[in-house]
Amino acid sequence: MLAQMFPCRLICIPGDIPWPTRSLDFAACDFFLWDYLKTKVYTHKPKTLDEQKDTIRFKIAAIPPAMVEKVMLNFRERLHKCIENEGKHLDEKVSN
Repeated sequence: MLAQMFPCRLICIPGDIPWPTRSLDFAACDFFLWDYLKTKVYTHKPKTLDEQKDTIRFKIAAIPPAMVEKVMLNFRERLHKCIENEGKHLDEKVSN
């Protein structure tokens, strides 16, 4: 049994370590990057998969460092809120 093989290290619902929060708006890619890229990439309406890939790469490289810094500060705030809520879902919007 896994619990016997990995005492005090099993992460699952009935395990020793509670399953971590899984919120769709928790990670930076989920709460920022995908929507941001969709608005930037699809305004140019790429016609081929290669053109789409190139546009995505270009738009990612063009994200200003100040914007990345703000996103990561927001991510840190989300982590603090998660700890305050004892891992429960983040009901309120977290913004900087």
